Order: sequence, then structure tokens, then C-alpha cells
Amino acid sequence: AWIMRDDVVAIEQLLNRYCHLVDRGDIEGVIALFTDDAVLAPTYEGAGRHVGRAAIRAWYTRYAATTIAVARGLRHKISTAVIDVTGDGADAVCYLDADSVSRANGRRSLVGGRYEDRLVRTEAGWRFAERRIVIDYATTLPGA
Repeated sequence: AWIMRDDVVAIEQLLNRYCHLVDRGDIEGVIALFTDDAVLAPTYEGAGRHVGRAAIRAWYTRYAATTIAVARGLRHKISTAVIDVTGDGADAVCYLDADSVSRANGRRSLVGGRYEDRLVRTEAGWRFAERRIVIDYATTLPGA
């Protein structure tokens, strides 16, 4: 039970680290959290899947240019994580809330959804083998 408990804490740190790295635009830091053959599936863009670190890097590079660069105060927050560890694999799901302010017009952006993950234990620690990004809603509000 202690091993599982340590694994859950390590996976929670992986989930949290991802949010901080994305918000700071640290693409290489984000990529390091994925396995070499990982799959990224931002389902809100359709059925597209980005397989392998090069493809995932390309997606986050585009995300940085189209989302991070045009916003200030971007904050991804996760909550209510459910993590099931089985040996050297795990499944996790958590809620996602993100907010930011447009640099162009000061409008606030609010996004809600969830992350659905398959994780694997590697020599470097727990890593994403697959990350599905599911967005339930996205809206903008007038600036503060």
C-alpha cells in the first residue's frame, strides 16, 4: 500500500507540474513529461491524435503561439483527481479549469473540462503515455 500511495503522490505531482510548465510556455519541460511514443489527443479539435514527442512538440509550439502568447495570467488548475495504479501503469482523470486575460482586448477567457490520462512508470519517473484533453465549455467575459 505504501508503494501505491507514493505512486499516487508522484502522479499528482506530474499532473500539477504539467499545468505550471504549460502556463509558463516551457515546451521542452512539457515534452519531458511524455514518453517517446506518447499520444496527445486534444479532442476539442476533432479526432486528431499527435503521436510521439516530435508531433506533441509541434502541437504545443502551435498552442504557445496561438494561446499563451496572446494571453496574460494563463492558469490551468486541476482538481478532483482519481488515480488508479496497477503495477507500472496508471489511469487518471481530473477536472481542468483554465483562465486568462486577452492581451488584445482585456476580455477574460474561461475554460472547463477534464484530462483523461494513461501513465507509465519509467526510469525517469511517471510519464504520460496518453493524454486526452476534453473541453466541456469555453467562454469569454468582459474585462475586469
